[in-house]
Amino acid sequence: MSDLKIKINAAWQKALPKSALGKACEYALGQWSALETYLKNGTVEIDNNRCEQGIRPIALGRKNWMHIGSHDSAPKITAIISILETCKRHQINTRDYPSLNLACQQATQNAVLGFRSAPFPKNGRLFVL
Repeated sequence: MSDLKIKINAAWQKALPKSALGKACEYALGQWSALETYLKNGTVEIDNNRCEQGIRPIALGRKNWMHIGSHDSAPKITAIISILETCKRHQINTRDYPSLNLACQQATQNAVLGFRSAPFPKNGRLFVL
């Protein structure tokens, strides 16, 4: 990769800044640190298409939801949409998320306080301690 960067740098120095080659070289060099991060860590996604696809329905429905609430409600709506998109990405049924979240919170609290975890009932709802 270092050889490629040297070649791109050399081509960029010879090309006119407004030419197609000059713009392409400038773009490639501007993205170089992101490319190196991607190559070093295989879990990093190369693009943000999944995020863009998650945001698309929100952007399309924005005018429909314009009167959903005040500016103060925006952080709450953002949090809800973030949870829904995260569930969708991890293939978690969004209707199961609240009980899963409560189970994690209860297990964590029990571990911190030294209690034994309460059994999980068959209907998926937690017992209140």
